[in-house]
Amino acid sequence: MVCCHMSRQITRGPALLVALTIAFRLASPSAFVGFQWRRGASISKMLSENVDRETHEHWKDLVSDPSSWWDNRDTKRSPDAPDFKQKDGDITLWLDSCPDELLDDVPVSTRQRWEDVISNPHDWWDNRETKNNPRAPDFKKKDKDVALWLNTCPDELLEQIDNLPRRVSLRQQQWEDVISNPDDWWDIRENKRNPRAPDLKKKDDSVALWLDTCPDELLDQIDNLPKPVSIRQHWENVISNPDEWWDNREDKRNPRAPDFKKKDDSVALWLGTCPDELLDQIDNLPKPVSIRQHWENVISNPDEWWDNREDKRNPRAP
Repeated sequence: MVCCHMSRQITRGPALLVALTIAFRLASPSAFVGFQWRRGASISKMLSENVDRETHEHWKDLVSDPSSWWDNRDTKRSPDAPDFKQKDGDITLWLDSCPDELLDDVPVSTRQRWEDVISNPHDWWDNRETKNNPRAPDFKKKDKDVALWLNTCPDELLEQIDNLPRRVSLRQQQWEDVISNPDDWWDIRENKRNPRAPDLKKKDDSVALWLDTCPDELLDQIDNLPKPVSIRQHWENVISNPDEWWDNREDKRNPRAPDFKKKDDSVALWLGTCPDELLDQIDNLPKPVSIRQHWENVISNPDEWWDNREDKRNPRAP
């Protein structure tokens, strides 16, 4: 009777739950105990489901934006410490709470990456010998944006990393090519006007090299390469053999054009590179007939010239 009466008075919500609790307690203590247990179990289940949902969301956040989390897997001293901790909050995660469907997406640990370098060295660029910037990574994954620095390598793996075969750097290959094929390179060591200019340059303009980048073990061989003719020697050759050179001082249309050029087109010289002690001798060389003088000669001696203005078939002909 009490149960029926109460159910008519209170029909829904928390009040109904209270009424039924009172009824069960009055009618049967054993029934009340069973009811209480089931109620507690359902609340625990509900709370557990809420926690699982929150944890799942945290793992999804870590997978989508790993940079916003501290990865402590390789550095934690206590096995009870969390594996991940949110950088701007107090949320912590342990790997054993990661949902199965997200496990494969969890970022690989630094240790696992170093183990991959050891197992699959051909999948990584080894920059130890070639990097110009000391802050650049020592290893970089070829197909992913993953970089590693030696100071992050676990101590117990360092020896295996050191024993990996070091690839010959591109720079070393280029210097070895200078030694093997010197005729393919311009040797500017003796002739460069700008101290910042390269010391050697590939004749196809694809590579420039400075002596301070030469590997120590190749320096002697580079020093022993035959030195090219110096700028001074070229100017001395202009003085002793002027007929082997085009003298463009009076006729060059472009002020940047060379003042002298070897008739076999192998060398060009600018007056600004002439040693001071040779300038007087260069100035005293007989000047070639200028363009103006040739035109004046056409006017004064027209019979000495062929006049092709009316007869030339090619508009580029003189």
